[in-house]
Amino acid sequence: MRTYAPATRTDRRFKVRKPPLSAVTVKQRKRWLRWTLRTALASGSFIGVAVLAQAGWGLLRSDSAFSVRHIQVIGLVHHEPSPLSDALRDLRGHNLFILRPHEVAERLGGFPWLRGFLCRKHLPDTLIVEVQERPALCAVATPEGVFELDGSGMSWPALPGVQGVFTLGSDLERNATETQGLVAELLSLGLAGQVVAVEKAETPRAYVLVTRDGWRLVAAARDLETQWKRFEAARNWAAMYLKERRTMDLRWNGKVVLAPPPAPESGTPASGKEAVAPGPGEGGPTHG
Repeated sequence: MRTYAPATRTDRRFKVRKPPLSAVTVKQRKRWLRWTLRTALASGSFIGVAVLAQAGWGLLRSDSAFSVRHIQVIGLVHHEPSPLSDALRDLRGHNLFILRPHEVAERLGGFPWLRGFLCRKHLPDTLIVEVQERPALCAVATPEGVFELDGSGMSWPALPGVQGVFTLGSDLERNATETQGLVAELLSLGLAGQVVAVEKAETPRAYVLVTRDGWRLVAAARDLETQWKRFEAARNWAAMYLKERRTMDLRWNGKVVLAPPPAPESGTPASGKEAVAPGPGEGGPTHG
């Protein structure tokens, strides 16, 4: 009797072989493998760089690593650096890397003679502040002391030993642009040695110029050169005929007005009226 093996029996000697991959498929798999490897390497590199950057940023922001220990002030010509160094002293210990210019500006704002500054950071611990001084027009004497003016509305206490070119009256604001403009015009006309003081007149936008030889000249705020020429043309005539009168109003076109002398201290009224002295030009009202 014959026996037969089950139909489902397989012979282990026979194996199912897959068809060989094509060259295109092999290239695609290699390309995918290379892309995956590059992506993994790039991701790892980015993560490493991010970790290092975070650590570096934390180190830069660390006050212990880059704290300000030395502050140098340079660029000064007329002033001493010690007041500026004292004003910047509390920046010691601040992080030099994240220090901003406005922090320096807040501490130097109380020095009107400073025109500007430039910050330089020398890692790891040195702050260099290069400053520029504001040029001074001249110095003037005031009831509060001697101040230097820049001609643009800024003033500051003068250095020890500096004398005022003019004396400003107590009713004049030294920082007013009109006051400084008048001082600048006096200087440009070469009157620094002849005019010694400037006061405010009773009428608006008028000033009293006090000369070295005792004249009190009432002048308008504009066209000071023309008014001074009127004074020079009339001063000899006034000195000859009205010696007692030392107040001259220069604001009249073509003539000047000599005011009567002030009343004596005893209270006796001064005699006489305003006198009109001849001057260059024609026209304008007269006083008699």
